[in-house]
Amino acid sequence: MINSKKTKILVELMHGMGDTVCALPMLKVLRMNFPDSEITVLIKFASTADIIGASHIAIDHIVCIDIYKDISRSLSVLWELRNRKFDYGISSCITPVRKANFFMKIVKPQYIVGWQNQGLFFDFLEDKCHFVEANLLSIKEICNIPQRKLYPKIYTDEITITKIREKIGAENLKKKIVGICIGNADYSLKNRFLRTGKVYTRSWGIQNMSALIQLLAQENVTIALIGGKAEIPLVDYIRNHILVSPKIVNFVGKTTIKESIALASLCDCIFGVDTGKQHIADALGTKTVSVFGPT
Repeated sequence: MINSKKTKILVELMHGMGDTVCALPMLKVLRMNFPDSEITVLIKFASTADIIGASHIAIDHIVCIDIYKDISRSLSVLWELRNRKFDYGISSCITPVRKANFFMKIVKPQYIVGWQNQGLFFDFLEDKCHFVEANLLSIKEICNIPQRKLYPKIYTDEITITKIREKIGAENLKKKIVGICIGNADYSLKNRFLRTGKVYTRSWGIQNMSALIQLLAQENVTIALIGGKAEIPLVDYIRNHILVSPKIVNFVGKTTIKESIALASLCDCIFGVDTGKQHIADALGTKTVSVFGPT
């Protein structure tokens, strides 16, 4: 094993929020095994940097690129990473083999670690282990993995908590708070390079969400509507199809990732489809109810 004092590690996590949350135990174990190393994480969305930051895991550098949006800049950044001469290169277990090998071929670390180096990735594991466990197993050759189960953990701060409390309101805080992620989850693209053909494969439908909100509005609970800017048009449907009461607080498109984390921590339960917000809630210790559709 390379001397940990001089070890440079690159971890490729170019995925969404939920996948990033599930990779946090892997990052934690890497830091535990290489306490004096320089760890760089490669991400696709700036929002996932906030999730890594909320984990309180010591990461030295976070680099954000989206090769589908800007190929020229992405290749330039990858070339810069190559010049750093990493000792280890690790890809998330959910990264397809060709994509992982493409990045590693450009960055050219001394050692490539993980499933893809064996021609495997998560889809090939046939549900033999959870995504969190698969990531941990992918670094087993260079790390001592704790025998106990490791779960993703993220934390919030009092300043942000106070800010969200004020937005919810003192009266609403006296009741149980149910968060509703009203969206359909991230879309898939039929053509990634042309950025065309949006398909919401995990959608439950705003009609069903509205019906659920209508039922909850009859209970003695505070309802917090959760979503990003893409979900703002869905709020109009809810307003037009249910009797909006003062105990419904709309946060859709109005919070940063840090504020969304704080909001999730204040909820007694969060309902939604298979999204990153559900993973965030679980990592905070908030109860979740998730709907999984036919896909």
